[in-house]
Amino acid sequence: MTLAALHSAPAEADDPAAFLWRLVPSEFLAEIGWDAQRQVLAMPMDHPLLGWTPCKTADCGSPTRARTSLCQSCEHSLAASGQDQDAFLAAHKRNRRFGVDRCAAGCPRPWKSSRVPLCEAHLHQQRFIHKVSVEEFLARPTVAPLPGFGQCKVLACDRFRAGRQHGFCKAHRARWRQDLRADSSLDEETWCRLQSPVPVLNNITLRGLSPLASAQIVHGVYERCRQGLKTPLNELRPLVNELRRQQSASVDDLNTERGQRARCLLESFQRVHRRAMSSPASEFLKDTWDLHVFGHSGWLRFGQITQPWLRQAAKRWAVDDLPRRRGSVGATVQCHIAYMAKLSESLRLQNAAQGLDIVTLGRDDIVQFTNRLAYLESRNDLTARLRRETCRHVRRMLTRMRVLGLTRAGEPLEGLAPDFALREEDIPREAERGDEPGRALPLEVVRILCDALPLLGSMASRDFRVAIELLIDTGRRPDEICQLAWDCLRQDKEGGWVLIYDNIKEQRLGRELPITAATAKIIQEQQQAARERFPNTAAQQLKLLARTLRNHFGLHGLSNETLTTKHRDWVDILPPLIMSNGREFPKQDVIPYSHRHTYAQRHADAGVPIDVLSELMDHDSLRVTQTYYRVGEARRRAAVDQVARHQLDRHGAPVWREVETLIDGQRARYARHAIGKVAVPFGGCTEPSNVQAGGGACPFRWQCGGCDHFRTDPSYLPELKAYLDDLRRTKERVLSATGLDEWAREKAIPSEQEIERIKNLISRAEDHLDHLSEAERSELEEAIALVRRGRRAVPLGMPQVRPPTSDLRLERP
Repeated sequence: MTLAALHSAPAEADDPAAFLWRLVPSEFLAEIGWDAQRQVLAMPMDHPLLGWTPCKTADCGSPTRARTSLCQSCEHSLAASGQDQDAFLAAHKRNRRFGVDRCAAGCPRPWKSSRVPLCEAHLHQQRFIHKVSVEEFLARPTVAPLPGFGQCKVLACDRFRAGRQHGFCKAHRARWRQDLRADSSLDEETWCRLQSPVPVLNNITLRGLSPLASAQIVHGVYERCRQGLKTPLNELRPLVNELRRQQSASVDDLNTERGQRARCLLESFQRVHRRAMSSPASEFLKDTWDLHVFGHSGWLRFGQITQPWLRQAAKRWAVDDLPRRRGSVGATVQCHIAYMAKLSESLRLQNAAQGLDIVTLGRDDIVQFTNRLAYLESRNDLTARLRRETCRHVRRMLTRMRVLGLTRAGEPLEGLAPDFALREEDIPREAERGDEPGRALPLEVVRILCDALPLLGSMASRDFRVAIELLIDTGRRPDEICQLAWDCLRQDKEGGWVLIYDNIKEQRLGRELPITAATAKIIQEQQQAARERFPNTAAQQLKLLARTLRNHFGLHGLSNETLTTKHRDWVDILPPLIMSNGREFPKQDVIPYSHRHTYAQRHADAGVPIDVLSELMDHDSLRVTQTYYRVGEARRRAAVDQVARHQLDRHGAPVWREVETLIDGQRARYARHAIGKVAVPFGGCTEPSNVQAGGGACPFRWQCGGCDHFRTDPSYLPELKAYLDDLRRTKERVLSATGLDEWAREKAIPSEQEIERIKNLISRAEDHLDHLSEAERSELEEAIALVRRGRRAVPLGMPQVRPPTSDLRLERP
């Protein structure tokens, strides 16, 4: 957005009504039966969003009431008949036709009724002069049309007048007489302008509304249909009548005392109109922004920033930042504005001029700001994390504002001193994490949640249970699960199931995640349920977890906010989450996103290499993946020592010696074990030149099975077994290959000695484990899990070892 656009309000449309009409496609006007000359909407009964279910009574067709599937009139007839509904429907028939048509003799006068389709004059002739049936009367050549009396004087009514003197149709003549008896001072002209038309089955008359209000109604109906929202006829018609009765120039001026549904519909039309007439430039002038104008959802509020210069600068920052955001934009940007509001509050309370004079601000005000944050933390009004995040983001925002050129002449930050900025050392250091898991849920808690899934199914729709099961099984972000497409499941070449999802946060579409057959079955059952709900929606458009409200075609998935609310309600009604050690796990830590951390922790504990885990999590960086699971240094040192005592050389003989008495302390022991050794795919290497090169310069071409520098331990058993399987497969493949020279075959085929050596290593390691006591084996297995959790994959130039696959999905009812 240009500087000129931000400093000046947008020009209002010369004719807002004409502007709104241009936004409505002509195809939609034809779809809703718009008659521009009569200004009447004729809603089609079979329209999925504007239509209705017809009354079950024969030849009726009126909109039904959900309670009995009958219209209001037929409900009264049912009550008066004393019959049950089935007997009533079999015997009753609705003969009356809707509306008032013109006389069957051809004159522009209203008929008596649908059974007697003659005007009063022709009816008199038929009954008292000719004394014949209606059919015989109409067949007489002497019957001629009579001149009409014109249209009803009520502005919104399109019926014929019933007489020459009073000027009303029959219905409005009766209304006028009744109202006149109640108030003899009524002005006829005003009464005619405010009166509603007699309702016709599917018609809504906009005559009597202002041009802008008429355009707002039609445009509002179009926008609601475009968003998949139903607009019931029995709610829209009273809104139009209320606009006419109050003579409101716009829906924005209308005040209604009707029920909640009527108020919601009115607010919807007001919101649609406001957004249609808004632009980013017009929103910039306000202190509260509707983010729909910027292509996002939610609101952005700047009112907490009291200094005008800082508020304007925050707006300019937000305008620049919004296009680069994805996902839950409103909440994220509002958090940044809240950080800047903390700075504004500090200036207001501690600066002599309350921060209003930008020229006087400097480093001292920044120091006072950081001291105030420390004071708020000491009072428990601010957490340590929020204090650190506030400093970090205020520093970035001030830096970004300067990059945007806001300190130039004529800009909001003109005259701001260069030292009014946070330095890196102003940001408090992040506390080091302990050994306990972070946001991942303990396995015992996950088991409790899985056992409680039937309770969730009884509290909410099936979709929410499926969503939470998929969160647990797949570790995807909540919004990624909510927006899964209906056709999100396929099988790979090997017959395994793969979940297709979109990484919304990073805008990587069509990502693939291997899943278990049990998880695939859940998705298949949900696909069947979704297809039964929305049988006519194309598979490419249908959502797997379609929300219930305002989603007639199944095009919209569950909202992240609704899923979070249901998840919280479910967790809160569970009994206390007591673990095996007797401690109660805090329920506030059980949130939808914690299942993603639990997924990462579970796979790390199972020994999945970090590069594979990073791919499963769809992270760009291994450093990001490392933040999703935790291994404390003390536990890691103890685990390494425990596993190292069971090291084997290339012959399978133990090589670790008790050195606790020779090395002073655990840290030295851990360093002694780590220095002089480099990792290889299924063990460690102590060859000096390879260690110095970080494992990338083995002088023996990584022939670990025959090298005396090679060390392994029971924690590498899965990799050793996978490598042995690879050797056997490679041997079979080379022996069956054709077109290879003999020297190439001999070089490519694994030797029997290497295969036997790996088999021997596996056998010796398993035998070693078998000779341990139950307590020793349990302790070693726990240490192996800790060691494997932080182990990095080592590709190097060695043969690739397939990572062991395991089903980590917890059983559930």
